[in-house]
Amino acid sequence: MANIIYNEFLRGLATGEYTWDGNTAYKALLVKSNSPNPEYVPNPDDDTLQDLFDGGMVEIENYTRPFLENVHVVKNLTTDKVAFHCNNLNFGNIPAGQNIVAVVIYAPLIEYSGGTTSAPEDDEVSVPVAFFDTVTGLPMSTGGGTISLSIGVNGLFQLYKG
Repeated sequence: MANIIYNEFLRGLATGEYTWDGNTAYKALLVKSNSPNPEYVPNPDDDTLQDLFDGGMVEIENYTRPFLENVHVVKNLTTDKVAFHCNNLNFGNIPAGQNIVAVVIYAPLIEYSGGTTSAPEDDEVSVPVAFFDTVTGLPMSTGGGTISLSIGVNGLFQLYKG
């Protein structure tokens, strides 16, 4: 597979609908192996988190999707790249016996209906940001302990004029 950034997120980033400065909330989820069934093949044209699930992605069980903390952008004038950073991802205790193969970052948008703003997060409107399956330590089998993924000095991902 490959690490990708989803086009709907890039569109929203370009129009200001999404920001990477603390004004837009982001979360992470863990993808588990779907073996022996076909694995999800990342498609940058998937518009919602539900599209990923419909495409065969399977999430690990019995954990809480964490919010990304301290999201910020770093501009590197030497490399002419803009890096998207956040704190390390902490997923808490994960039950033993699951095989983590990827991490998905997404914007947990809410489906507002009936004039309420207290609706639960909805995968049908949440926008995928990025799919990472080459993170150091993946694939990883869970042993019943705490799972944390370190964010490198170059951030989660970078944008640059190519």
